[in-house]
Amino acid sequence: MRQPPKLLEFFHYPVTAGTALLAIGVTIAWMAGVDVSSLFESALIAHGEPWRLVTSIFPHVSIFHLFFNLYWLWVFGTLVEEIYGHGKTAALFFLFAVGSGALEYAFSDGGVGLSGVGYGLFGLLWILSKRDGRFSDAIDDRTVQLFIGWFFICIVTTYLNVMKVGNVAHGGGALLGILTAYAISQPQRRTIFAAGIAAVLVFGLWGSTGGRPQVNVAESAGYDEGRLGYDALVANHNQEAARWFRKALEYRPNDPLYVYDMAIAYHRLGDMQASLAAYRKAAELGDTSAQNTLGEMLGSGRDDLPKNEKEALFWFRKAADQGNANGQSRLAYFYQFGLGGLTKDDREAARLYKLAADQGNADGQAGLAYLYQFGLGGLTKDDREAARLYKLAADQGNADAQAGLGELYEAGRGVPKDLPQAIKLYRLAADQGNAGAQYTMGFLCEAGRGVPQNQIEAGRWFRLAAEQGDPLSQYDLGQRYDLGVGVPVDRIEALKWLTLAAAQGQKDAPARLDTVKSKMTREEISEAKRRAASFSSKQNSVLTP
Repeated sequence: MRQPPKLLEFFHYPVTAGTALLAIGVTIAWMAGVDVSSLFESALIAHGEPWRLVTSIFPHVSIFHLFFNLYWLWVFGTLVEEIYGHGKTAALFFLFAVGSGALEYAFSDGGVGLSGVGYGLFGLLWILSKRDGRFSDAIDDRTVQLFIGWFFICIVTTYLNVMKVGNVAHGGGALLGILTAYAISQPQRRTIFAAGIAAVLVFGLWGSTGGRPQVNVAESAGYDEGRLGYDALVANHNQEAARWFRKALEYRPNDPLYVYDMAIAYHRLGDMQASLAAYRKAAELGDTSAQNTLGEMLGSGRDDLPKNEKEALFWFRKAADQGNANGQSRLAYFYQFGLGGLTKDDREAARLYKLAADQGNADGQAGLAYLYQFGLGGLTKDDREAARLYKLAADQGNADAQAGLGELYEAGRGVPKDLPQAIKLYRLAADQGNAGAQYTMGFLCEAGRGVPQNQIEAGRWFRLAAEQGDPLSQYDLGQRYDLGVGVPVDRIEALKWLTLAAAQGQKDAPARLDTVKSKMTREEISEAKRRAASFSSKQNSVLTP
């Protein structure tokens, strides 16, 4: 067998040497922590980055991998370059890289390294050594046995999960090398072999792009598309995310995570019909996040969906039955307040809240704290335990817990009395939209208790809470509009808010209604009722205690 040239003669073989140097440089950079993922084969091949079929030959996963491939690249490549010249050698390298890489990515996960090119050169020289005198010493029987034996060893190691190897690239490279050798050495049948080369290339390119969902057999098929979709979702590029998740689902049509993430993308895009369908499918496939999301949407009637507490209960129970803490805490809430057709059951609520709280769920901790605070659900009233649980949830940013802990600090129950700390917690909760905390902040600003007295600021907080349906705030806001405290006098608005408060059972509102009506015309009363009815029709109850 021909001895390869000395390494110092590399300048005579610029294509082979240049390819080797690029492989060495990229591999060293990768091992040093440089991100070279833009060179890897991925789903982006079909989306404007076909060069990955070539650039993926340069990174190698280990020194052994690099040394083995470079040794045979030097042995075979220098001979080909010596006989055929630089241009044809570059063309052959390109053919073997693209062909073997495309086939590998079509059927598997895609790989890295020069193995496909090496097997292409092996196949080429194996045939030419028998048909072209210039290559008679290019390869011997031991080398043939080595390459064939290594091919089957790699298949076994991949199957046994000992060492994952790009076996399709090996086989595809060898096939292209053999067909190319026959095309070169048999001019009279060149058209047939050229057609064979073209067929392999076309199939590989189709299989690595549009046809990949139909031919890929990798366990991780669709992962690339799913990862790209998730990255786009995190970046709030929702149109792009939806496109990638649709591609991922071509591989895995029943993957609940991809369906759920696609639902989120559609939701953000405002396509509620597609979003709801995707949420339902993911929920039916057992995804607890989808089950909880669907329960929240149906339970609150948000996003223009008809409110359906019974169906919300169904999905929360599904999630809870799988041990999901969010599902347990939401199901507990339904038992606590007797929603969805359930009989009010504080004991079952306490059991479920505890299951969720034990998993570190903030809603579960806050709900259980509330039951301890008021001695409900068969629990002994325990302000210390309530404070402990509230703090755990408040530290996670839970607004209900912040408000509840604020109450304990204000009253000095279970914790030292500390009004500034209570106000700090109330404000945190109010800024997150907690209606109870907003009402309390309004009351404190109104009275000048712990904060500067400020009727305008008090009115602002009462309005925020009133718009969420808090009856105490609606009553207070109605009085303010009647008397012009912190807001302009507006009897229509006054009657509107008092009507809403009365409808929710606020005990002082009916008497105040009569007082305000006595100052109004019939037309003004009619307008106030219209506004109240309009508000009620738009108001969706949010699932918070």
